[in-house]
Amino acid sequence: MSVADGRSVRDALQVLAGGSGARGVAGVTDDGRLVALLDVPRARGDGDESPPWWADLGSLDAVRPRPDLATEVSDFVSTIPARSGFAQVIRARVTDRPTFERVLAADAEWLAVARPEVLGGALAWHGPDRFTLVVCFTDEASARAGEAKNAESPGADIDALMLDVSYAELRDPWTAPL
Repeated sequence: MSVADGRSVRDALQVLAGGSGARGVAGVTDDGRLVALLDVPRARGDGDESPPWWADLGSLDAVRPRPDLATEVSDFVSTIPARSGFAQVIRARVTDRPTFERVLAADAEWLAVARPEVLGGALAWHGPDRFTLVVCFTDEASARAGEAKNAESPGADIDALMLDVSYAELRDPWTAPL
């Protein structure tokens, strides 16, 4: 379903999540999908419950929230920055989580040094083998230019460990604290 007015969704999300201590990244994709990776400490680990304010998003025009609660959330490269000019979101399943985590950690260390346009991000696990990874960049042009260096990274072959991969790009990400 398409989000007709990204600004009103952003404003509502900030109001609804504002008192919860949530941090994260959200935005609307080019095709109008709302994508949000929010770390809401009070909701994490509950297993069956969404944050109480999440259902209120459904009252906004064209928003049908489908929460996918995380069992674990950690920083990627660095914490989610206060501002970001571009963000990429990857969702997938992994075939070998220990190997994936080891390669991803090495890749994060490499990114921190070799790709200064990578500002930080977060990794959320949704059970034993599904994850969402959001990576924030200074801007899209720098992110695209930096992709040429990825063949040198320790994570160059990480795609072989992932199944059912989906990508989303946020050209105007809203970073938190929300």
